Amino acid sequence: MFNIFSDEYEKMSDEEKMEHSQDYMEQYKLFQKSSEDLVARRQSVNSFYISVNSAIVALTGIVIGIIDMPAKLIVIFFMCLSGAVLDISWLHALDAYGTLNAAKMKVISLIEQNLPVSLYDVEWKVMGDKLNNKKYVSFTTNEKRILKIFLLIYLFILLTLCIYMLIYVCQGGFT
Repeated sequence: MFNIFSDEYEKMSDEEKMEHSQDYMEQYKLFQKSSEDLVARRQSVNSFYISVNSAIVALTGIVIGIIDMPAKLIVIFFMCLSGAVLDISWLHALDAYGTLNAAKMKVISLIEQNLPVSLYDVEWKVMGDKLNNKKYVSFTTNEKRILKIFLLIYLFILLTLCIYMLIYVCQGGFT
């Protein structure tokens, strides 16, 4: 178990600790706000990645229609490769945000053990009761589903590209 109190605080008398109770609440509020800010930043990052992925998919479609062979194949290959690399970066960001958010929730829970009510812990218990036999799916898991859809699109396009290139070469292309 982690101790949320500083060594100085631990050495204080009960009376001194009471004098700092307002500071304790202010720190709790600030930490809770930082948790909310993290969620907002995470949403902003997700919006960025979704927008860039959507642009790559749209541009790939445009390229398919306007660029001639064999340049078309090279451009599409690099666009899909760029999208896949982008999605790997997104995956790492989601993992980092998920870990940081879980740590923040744990610290909030530890702080609430010293408060009259434990809202976050009770919220999880209520969710558990409400969900009954349904498995809870985290936001991180749901966000990763979107990422995987984009990865599948890129892999499908790359596979189609490989098949098309094979047919193109077999029919005498690139000669």
